[in-house]
Amino acid sequence: MVALAIMVPGAGYAAEPGAEQIDLARKVLIASGNDARVAAIDRGLEMQNVLTQALKAHFPDVDESWQPAIADAVQAELKTQADQLFSENVKIYATDFTAAELNEMLAFYASPGGRALVAKTPAIVQEKMAWGRAQGQASFARMIDSVCAKKACPEH
Repeated sequence: MVALAIMVPGAGYAAEPGAEQIDLARKVLIASGNDARVAAIDRGLEMQNVLTQALKAHFPDVDESWQPAIADAVQAELKTQADQLFSENVKIYATDFTAAELNEMLAFYASPGGRALVAKTPAIVQEKMAWGRAQGQASFARMIDSVCAKKACPEH
């Protein structure tokens, strides 16, 4: 059965997308606001703080004078990751969607509704993340209460 799947054209792999499809996929990702290169910038400060704390754990003399080097390292890494992610997303879209589907997506994102979706998505994502954090904290508190009800946790 496995050998048959390997030998059958189209089974288990997709054809390489052509240049037109790759170009369309790139345009769709940019038009839809899914250009990971832009989103990576937002993660920079958080990642810089995490890296600073990790360095302080290993090197007690880490102080403000280290911040430019830390910022440079974070920005370089984020740019590399974001560029790689964008390129991979382009390949995925180009492989998974036909040229006709990609053209329809471009038309949608050029429409008033598509532009509104792109403009409002970052705020909507933030709202969803805030809701998710609050729900996660409440769930965690309930789980701790449940465990502590059975195991008599100290100071609970």
